[in-house]
Amino acid sequence: IPDECDIDCNDNGTPDDCAIADGTSADCTHNGIPDECDISDGRERDDDGNDVPDRCEPCGFIRSLKASCRDRGDYYRIVASVAADLPVGSELTLCLDGVECAALQLNDRGRAKAKWQTTLGGNHEVCIEECREEGLCWHPLCP
Repeated sequence: IPDECDIDCNDNGTPDDCAIADGTSADCTHNGIPDECDISDGRERDDDGNDVPDRCEPCGFIRSLKASCRDRGDYYRIVASVAADLPVGSELTLCLDGVECAALQLNDRGRAKAKWQTTLGGNHEVCIEECREEGLCWHPLCP
């Protein structure tokens, strides 16, 4: 039974910290506040109305993913850029060939960029790791 000191932002009869701990409420932003309260209080966006903060399900908000490869003589440089309709500071992970990953934060224009160097020519794959199952990948060719 909650007392007057326990916060229960969604009035479900369970203190928020307990609801998060037992899985009754999700806290994908890891701020100690149930996601539904972050949304209802305006701290997080939920454009699709599914009670999950947009930044916790970024795949539907990706505008573009592009990658290119340039020959630099003794190595190749692969540059990938992503654009998304997500809040500033939202994090995405871009991975090259499933092994070299870069954690990125979106800037105020919803963009981020990653760069890699490789000595391997041929086909490569750059994916948004959080959206790999949705097939959000680009396949640059290094000649």
